[in-house]
Amino acid sequence: MNKSLRGFLRLNCCLLTLSLATFSGIAQQREIEKEWLSYFDSSYVECREEFIAQTEMLAEKFSGVRYFDIYVPGNIDGDLHVDLCYVPAQREPKKLLILSSGIHGIEGFVGHAVQELFTREILTEELIQETGILLIHGINPYGFKY
Repeated sequence: MNKSLRGFLRLNCCLLTLSLATFSGIAQQREIEKEWLSYFDSSYVECREEFIAQTEMLAEKFSGVRYFDIYVPGNIDGDLHVDLCYVPAQREPKKLLILSSGIHGIEGFVGHAVQELFTREILTEELIQETGILLIHGINPYGFKY
C-alpha cells in the first residue's frame, strides 16, 4: 500500500473513531490513539500558527510554494486572517486540488487536522508532479476562533 493511501486510510480511521466516541457515547469503552490527536490543536491561534509552520516546511521541501494572508477586518477582533498556501505542480501543471479547512467555523479544527495530516504524510513530490495544491485555512476565521 502506498504512503498516500495509507495516510488517507489513517485519517479516515481517526475521524471515524473520534466521531463514534463523540456521538455514540463510547468514549469510555475505547481509547483513542494518542498519535491521531497530534493533528488537532485546541484554538484558532494554535491552528493558524501550525498552518503557517507547515507552509514554511512545504516551501523548504518543494519549489515555488507561496503563502498568502488575507486580513479580515472586524469590530470585535482585529487579528483574524484567511491563510492560503499554494504548492504548484512541480513538473507540468494539469490539475489543481483545493483543500479547505471548512467554511462555517467550528469544523475548522477537524479541517485543520486534515490539512496537517495531508501536508505531513500524504503530500509527496510524486503527488504534485502534475497537480498543484491550494490549501485554504480558516475561510471564516471569526467562526473558527469564536
